[in-house]
Amino acid sequence: MKKQSRNIIWLGGWMVILMMISGCTTNRMAPALFKTPPKEDPLGEARLIPIPDVITSTNVPLTIRIPKKEVVLLPENATMSTDVTIKKGSSVVISIPSSTALCKEAKKDNQVGFCTDEYFNLLEQYVERGLMLANLTVKDRAKFEAELRGIRTQSEPKTGNLTPYSSVLENLKKELEAGTLSRDEYAQQALAFRDRLPTLKKSKTTKELIDITELLRAAQDGEVQADYILQVNDLSIAPYSGNVLQLANRPEVKAFLLKNPGLKLGKETKKDMICATLKQSWAQAHFNAKLINVKTGEIDWIGDLTIDSLSVLEDGVFVYINVRKHPTNQNIIIASIKSHNNNVLAVYKRASTALQNLDKAYAEATKEFAYYGTPFKEDEVQAERKEKIKQLEALYKSSLEEYRNIARKEHSKLGTTLNYEYDIDAPILIPNVLQPKTKKEQQKLVGHIKKMGAEITKLLPKTIRISEN
Repeated sequence: MKKQSRNIIWLGGWMVILMMISGCTTNRMAPALFKTPPKEDPLGEARLIPIPDVITSTNVPLTIRIPKKEVVLLPENATMSTDVTIKKGSSVVISIPSSTALCKEAKKDNQVGFCTDEYFNLLEQYVERGLMLANLTVKDRAKFEAELRGIRTQSEPKTGNLTPYSSVLENLKKELEAGTLSRDEYAQQALAFRDRLPTLKKSKTTKELIDITELLRAAQDGEVQADYILQVNDLSIAPYSGNVLQLANRPEVKAFLLKNPGLKLGKETKKDMICATLKQSWAQAHFNAKLINVKTGEIDWIGDLTIDSLSVLEDGVFVYINVRKHPTNQNIIIASIKSHNNNVLAVYKRASTALQNLDKAYAEATKEFAYYGTPFKEDEVQAERKEKIKQLEALYKSSLEEYRNIARKEHSKLGTTLNYEYDIDAPILIPNVLQPKTKKEQQKLVGHIKKMGAEITKLLPKTIRISEN
């Protein structure tokens, strides 16, 4: 009986111990690690380089504007003695080359402009107008021409019904017919004799080249007299012969070269190169004259002026150069960008997965954690939870850094600058004054020449010093 009681007591003790142990190892809840998760560096969108569109040949025209140039009269444009002042209203008659002489010179020098009777008449009117604007009185040259023809008729010695020149020609013709002179010798001797007779002219028209000595005599002693003779030595319009246009100095060209790397300036227009200089394809007018005092024969004024087309073109001149650019390394750049983007996406995906796992762990850490065990196990459970978060944070941090390094460093090494080669057309001038291609452009050329003639004959007489009394 006693033995049985001891067994019962022993079993009862174990039952108590088991019950005590059973009460300590039940389901428990570990508290949250934090109320709100920590803030990590954001990942953001993947930083990819946009793949450029395929570029074909592109027109990139260069336009240069050369503005109108105002003419400034300089001291060297006129020469007058300091003690000479021409009275206001003094009368002047013009001595001017004939239209035939002008045309001959124009053809010889490739000039343009006053090469017809129409231009000649207009030329003389321009000179007359310029003198009138300078407060001088202009007398009609036709009156002096009439007197000159009378003077010549009276002064020519006669040989029967022939003038000396006609008599010589008759004798030369006889020698030519007799065979003692060849045709070339006949022409040479006829010309040589004619040149020894300065008062005899080829043409007895109102447009003949007046001998200045005869004109002085007519202006001084004739019925119609003048105080001065304006002897026009040159009034011509020709292709521009000044300095070439320096394109390198133009601001439009400098900006164009900066905008188009690989394009250069050179001696001539060719591939990848624009000519650094340009012949100025417009006209220039030259006016040279002197004012002769009829009574004294002294030269009181000499004027010389040159202007060019820019002096009368209100909008100036535009130089248009068409340039076509072709990329040479486009395929290489696009392939490099695609390779770069693929590398970025790979590391970005790893960083994105790490962030998702970290966010999930953060979400769990803000809640209580259920575990089974004794109260002493809570520290172990919480330590495990913290270690897991620490590992995920480290993984995300390293993945983010790798992604940023690749996105930044490889992009900087990529060299996304396109290289080009260029095809350059010949420059086009607008307006192209000297090369009209249509009837309308020809009419514009005529108008342009008239403007230049009017402008230069208005400007040069302004340099004559005129008294107010």
